[in-house]
Amino acid sequence: MRRKTVGSIEAVVVFVLVAVFLIFDGIALAAGPKEVVLDRFVLHKDGNFPAAGLIQDSAGNLYGTTRLGGASGFGIVFELTPPATAADAWTESILYSFQGGNDGANPTAGLVFDPAGNLYGTTSGGGGATKCSSGCGTAFQLVPPAVATDSWTENVLYAFQGGNDGANPLAGLILDSEGNLYGTTSAGGRFTDGTVFQLAPPTTTGGTWTETLLHIFGGNPDGKQPVAGLLFDKQGNLYGTTALGGGFKSGVIFKLHHTEGGTWNELLLYTFTGASDGGNPADSLVMDKEENLYGTTPLGGTGTCTFSGSTCGTVFRLAPPATEGGAWTETVLYSFQGGDDGDFPVAGLVFDKVGNLFGTTVAGGSGSCTLSTSTVGCGTVFQLAPPAAAGILWTETVLYSFLGDPNDGAQPLAGVIFGAKGGALLGTTSLGGHRTANTGVVFEVGPVQ
Repeated sequence: MRRKTVGSIEAVVVFVLVAVFLIFDGIALAAGPKEVVLDRFVLHKDGNFPAAGLIQDSAGNLYGTTRLGGASGFGIVFELTPPATAADAWTESILYSFQGGNDGANPTAGLVFDPAGNLYGTTSGGGGATKCSSGCGTAFQLVPPAVATDSWTENVLYAFQGGNDGANPLAGLILDSEGNLYGTTSAGGRFTDGTVFQLAPPTTTGGTWTETLLHIFGGNPDGKQPVAGLLFDKQGNLYGTTALGGGFKSGVIFKLHHTEGGTWNELLLYTFTGASDGGNPADSLVMDKEENLYGTTPLGGTGTCTFSGSTCGTVFRLAPPATEGGAWTETVLYSFQGGDDGDFPVAGLVFDKVGNLFGTTVAGGSGSCTLSTSTVGCGTVFQLAPPAAAGILWTETVLYSFLGDPNDGAQPLAGVIFGAKGGALLGTTSLGGHRTANTGVVFEVGPVQ
């Protein structure tokens, strides 16, 4: 079997062939949904190492980013156009290729649309600031052309300076109804532990966007290093996670309460211990109609796994208190055990219409990749089904195990979305997908509904 060598999830990794690969023509999917690779990224030709998920427009086009690749090697924003017939291939277009200077470098997060069809995102580096070795990052806008054959236009809305204003945003942005953008920086701020920020659009045409810091993290008991994006509730409050900090240095879940006076006050909803309750959350939360919060932790839980070197991670729910001022309650819905069921979930979750949760794990599954000399899986797409009665555990089903060969992807760092048509899950893998340049794919699994 074809095996590969995998580095840490934060490194730029190149897989190495050590044996002859086998083509699994549907064998791995005999009991589950079918997987189709929609696009393979090719080294030196287009983007590579997609670390973020996808968004889709009403016409079914997909949009995303890659951390590397493009004309200068600093990453791209891409569009995938669906084929006219099922027999045709999807068409990839590079909407913007980052240059690594003032325009930004190395986007690790996904994108968001505004009502006018403009795209917004962040880059972890670039921007021109000198306090960070590769730049402190940017928030950017991509404006579609008036004529389809013309190029999209990139505007840097804000270049982080690496001081109190924050540095190195690793997560994407969200928009409110007034066009304000909200996000996090993994570093910077008064204590260098990261920030939550707002970017307000200019009041006059051609003006500058204005950054306001909503919260500066301080480590303990507060969180540290937010690498995930934010979530709004119906009242306009913000929710998020930090990967580190808190009393046990394993991260926190926080809420920023928006007061009538315009200030934002942080409330710590939960502090992870890093034990069976999970630890080090690395992606955004989702909320159900009862305002329960759901997410993943790459570490913690009850399993012991090779890829992470310790525990295998969890899926959790955080329930609001029954009375105002009470404590939120965390429940582990599933604790990964490694092996076929998955290991190291770093990405967030998505709901279907009946309350099932879907996500990915970076490792685990029945595929064969290697970490140093140890065999680990190449990652999974999984489903968690709620119990029929209270007190019963949720049920995990592995929908697909990535094989890590040239016909497939490996190591998904991002979550999945539901496609606009057909109930299939769409996502990216950071690696795999090419015989000589294992630089990631865009995939479809399903339909699952």
